[in-house]
Amino acid sequence: ANACRLSFEYRQCGGLYANPVIPLDCPDPGVLYDGKGYVLTCTSGDAPDAYPIYTSPDLANWTLVGHVFPSGHWPAWAVSDYWAPEIHAVGGHYVVYYSARGSDGMLAVGAASATSPTGPFTDMGAPLVHDASMGHIDASEINASDGTSYVLWKDDGNAVGQPTPI
Repeated sequence: ANACRLSFEYRQCGGLYANPVIPLDCPDPGVLYDGKGYVLTCTSGDAPDAYPIYTSPDLANWTLVGHVFPSGHWPAWAVSDYWAPEIHAVGGHYVVYYSARGSDGMLAVGAASATSPTGPFTDMGAPLVHDASMGHIDASEINASDGTSYVLWKDDGNAVGQPTPI
C-alpha cells in the first residue's frame, strides 16, 4: 500500500476551475471577446427571458447581466424555440444572430442590434432568413480574408428527412 498522493497548484490562465462553469442548462453557447472580457449567450428554449447574457473576465467565472430579449420584449415575428444565439461585433455596434420559430411554424434566423454587447438589443422586425418549406438554424458570422462579412446558417433538413447544407 504505497499510496502516492498527487497535489499541485496551477496558476496560469486563472488557475483551476470546476465544470460546468455555468451550472445551468445553457446549450449552444456563443462567446464573444469584446476587448475587455467575454460575453456569452445561449439557447433558452421557451423561457420568458430569451437568451441569457453572461460576462466573464476569464472564461471560468460568469455573471448573469441580462437577456437579449427580456420577458415581454420578444421579437414580434417569433413565438417559440429561441435557439443558438451568437453576439458579434459588426462595425461600431453588436449584432446577435439567433434562431426562433415563427408564427408559421418554421424556424428562421433573426438578428437584433445594440450599441453594447450586453444590450439592450432591438430586433430588426422580421426574420433575416426564412423559408416556408425549410427551417433555418445556427447562424454565425464569418469574415473573409478580404474583409467581407458573411452570415452562415444551416438548413434544418434533418428535422424533415432532407440534407442539411450550410
